[in-house]
Amino acid sequence: MRHGVLEPNELLALARAYKADPIQGLLASGWLSMEDLKNGGMTYIISCAPTRMLVNELYKRLGGQ
Repeated sequence: MRHGVLEPNELLALARAYKADPIQGLLASGWLSMEDLKNGGMTYIISCAPTRMLVNELYKRLGGQ
């Protein structure tokens, strides 16, 4: 642990245990940056997302409820 920040494997284990988003944990802890996601990580994540999830997110962003 560095200065009160959990190691990445510990963050991932906690995220899995609490059914939380591991990416958010890695971003919040500083182990991952938005720049990391922009450099190809986001494309990979989007490619893995189910179509229904993508459509629902687009609907919300375009002003749907």
